[in-house]
Amino acid sequence: MPSIAQGPASDTAPYRGPFPLPVTPLQHRFSFASNCSYIDWYTSNGGVHHPIGKISTRKHVAVVGAGVGGLFTAQLLRGAGCDVTVLERAAHVGGRARSDPTHNEGGWVEQGAMRFPVHALSAAIVKAHGFELLGGFPDPGVVRTGLSFEGEYAEWEPHAPPPGIFEDIDAAWTAFIREGLSREGERVLAPIADIIDGLAAKKKEVINAAAAKYRAYVDVFQSQSLEQGTRSIFSGKQYDRVGPVVWSEAHFEADKALGRGSGGLGAVSQRSMVAILELIINQMLVNQASFGVKAEDGTSKHAPVQALPARMAARLIKAGGKVRCGQRVTSLGLAPVDGVQKVLLNVKGAGREVYDDVVLAIPPNAAKTVLARSSGKLMSRRDLLDLNSLDTMNAVKLYVELEHKHYMDQPGFPRVLLSDTPANQSYLFEDAGGRGGSGVVTNLIAYQWGQAAGELAEQYEDKIALRDYIAGQMRANLCAGGGKWHEWIDDILAAPSERIHYINWDKDPSARGAFVLMLPGQEKVFARISRRYLRLSEEEMHVHLVGDSYTRLGGWIEAAFVSASDFASAYVRAHGELFNARLSPVVCNAQ
Repeated sequence: MPSIAQGPASDTAPYRGPFPLPVTPLQHRFSFASNCSYIDWYTSNGGVHHPIGKISTRKHVAVVGAGVGGLFTAQLLRGAGCDVTVLERAAHVGGRARSDPTHNEGGWVEQGAMRFPVHALSAAIVKAHGFELLGGFPDPGVVRTGLSFEGEYAEWEPHAPPPGIFEDIDAAWTAFIREGLSREGERVLAPIADIIDGLAAKKKEVINAAAAKYRAYVDVFQSQSLEQGTRSIFSGKQYDRVGPVVWSEAHFEADKALGRGSGGLGAVSQRSMVAILELIINQMLVNQASFGVKAEDGTSKHAPVQALPARMAARLIKAGGKVRCGQRVTSLGLAPVDGVQKVLLNVKGAGREVYDDVVLAIPPNAAKTVLARSSGKLMSRRDLLDLNSLDTMNAVKLYVELEHKHYMDQPGFPRVLLSDTPANQSYLFEDAGGRGGSGVVTNLIAYQWGQAAGELAEQYEDKIALRDYIAGQMRANLCAGGGKWHEWIDDILAAPSERIHYINWDKDPSARGAFVLMLPGQEKVFARISRRYLRLSEEEMHVHLVGDSYTRLGGWIEAAFVSASDFASAYVRAHGELFNARLSPVVCNAQ
């Protein structure tokens, strides 16, 4: 079995990467059986800033949470004629799109969202607010990457196959996506690539055929975790060999730790295999873009992601909406006012306010806290059970500002470092917006999800102690097998406290967690909660859920835009006229 520093176990085809990359931004469809897309609908209405419809009876709606999902929901409702008030607990808008300023004037670190899948909906909304998506996010394999695994260190050249055992893993995942699964020479599950192509087609019958192929995967894997699904696919026991070799236990351990050398999915190994397949099919894991803006001289430059919700809020206010920060919603209630059922919203320090409807555009743990303190039948018992079953994952990030970057000019310096230790991901970002050409580098030295993030945060609550621990792990990783970047580690350890930026999303009072990803067996739960908006025209509902966590694509800004579009289309249709309704999410998804 090859080690990380040795060649692959067998010859492989020239490296092409594991997933088919879209040449143009992917058009995110409403569902796996819809021939409509979000961008089709918005285009038919004149663009994302044009009204999607018109409310027939004046409605006053409170949106709790000023992240991108809440703000886009508020924009859509305001455009349709609703009176909209956005209430945000934090002192600023953004939610988990959070860009903290650095000590270097004009710079920032991305504590939340830092990259975008290249999808047409995100691209359109970003462009409509005066920004753009920039290609070439410094992902592993895109830039020079250092890999440390089981005490050995190797370097991964940009756009080349990953080294050692990870080339086997990469080739196997590529074969699975492009060839599907067979048993005794007979194909039993279609290639994922065919499903992706089919869902991008224009003809309804082609889309339906692709949706049927996808449902076959759901039938097989819906009760399996990612770890279980991976073992069933690559062990050679349930299906014919996938890729150049049948995986050994070493392959499974390497895949769990570092994937194909791209960070690994170990943190989500106990999440649903179906959830990961949906991320692959919707191309959420590849072709990542950075956030940027066009400069006055016509060139493109990076911009802080939090500038997007800030501009969304400004546009909403200009349109007559309200945005109030520092407003903590403590509980809700129901009461008739002049014979009409209203929602009573309690704001700490501001008293009770009355609205026709309330949209909880906050992550599940925060929503559960508000509802637990509330009174009245705000949601059905089934809806509350579904909400309470959502398991929010944590995320921890630790950045260090470095004074200079001369070591980055040395041949072979890794822009990304990955390892099978708690220091599992390190990214270097050059002078992200800093002024004066100072050469300051922001180094994301710790980026952990899930249980591993919780363990790090629990063990090292002080950011200095966590920095010292991670730097020690990085030194050990880089020294393994001849790594030589001691000066880099020395700079990290020399950084003063004001140049260290730390966030533990579980401890953030506005979010109380980072994102949700489906657990095995939760297929029906997510089918219900992601389509709850379809019941708006049939049931009297006054409390609504919007955000990436209430979709099947949790954790991505694209998912927040999808959720906002779904809900707003249903709300406007239930209370007025929805323009071009036949192309809308509420109509297409109900078919």
